Amino acid sequence: MNAVISLDSRRQASTPAPAALPVITPSDRILRMPMVRERVGLSKHTIYRRILAREFPAQVSLGGTSVGWRESDINAWIAGVWQGGAA
Repeated sequence: MNAVISLDSRRQASTPAPAALPVITPSDRILRMPMVRERVGLSKHTIYRRILAREFPAQVSLGGTSVGWRESDINAWIAGVWQGGAA
C-alpha cells in the first residue's frame, strides 16, 4: 500500500496544475461577430482596427478559427462610450 501511495504522489507531482480559467457568470454569454456588430454599430473592419489600437475588447478563442466576445466586456465598452470614454 505504501508503494501505491508513493506512486500516486510522484504522478501528482509530475502533472502540472491546470491554468486558472476565467470566471464566466451565467449571464455572461459569448457573442459572435454579427451580434457584436449589431450591439455596437461598428463594421467588422473598425472593430478589429480598434482591437489592435486597444480601444475595443479583445476577442476570445473558441477553438480553431472561431472567436467571440464576452458580453460583459461589450457591455462595459458600451457603458464607457456613453460616459464619454474612447469610442
